[in-house]
Amino acid sequence: MKTSLWILALSALTPLAQAADRPIQLNQNLIEEIRVEGQIQAWKLYKICLDGAAYYVFPLPTAPTGIAPVFNQFGKPELCQGSRVKN
Repeated sequence: MKTSLWILALSALTPLAQAADRPIQLNQNLIEEIRVEGQIQAWKLYKICLDGAAYYVFPLPTAPTGIAPVFNQFGKPELCQGSRVKN
């Protein structure tokens, strides 16, 4: 009986726990634009600041295909503020 009450309570609260979508303007959060070149093709990789942490975004023309946190030389997440990296 207790288990079913917990499942019911969690299922009722799940919609409240999900994050709301929010628009992110790339030009306002851009720290650095990196051009990655191969022998045949080149790509652009963007380093952006979201919620105080730096991330790499690999975009395609229609949508981003990957996002990954940036780590400093000591293996800790890189912190940022706006378009500046905190040291």
